[in-house]
Amino acid sequence: MSESLQQRFRVWIAGPAYPRVTGGALTVGAVAELIAYPGSVITVIGAPVSSASLM
Repeated sequence: MSESLQQRFRVWIAGPAYPRVTGGALTVGAVAELIAYPGSVITVIGAPVSSASLM
């Protein structure tokens, strides 16, 4: 019996890879933002805190 896309998505979210993949993608985005706007206080404080809380 085949699973629907919604069922496969729920299984993937419940799996151990989802937080790592999401946290890694957001960390890459945070690093890119730090490079693009190095003087922004919000970026310097917010990006690492957000990434760390997800990981």
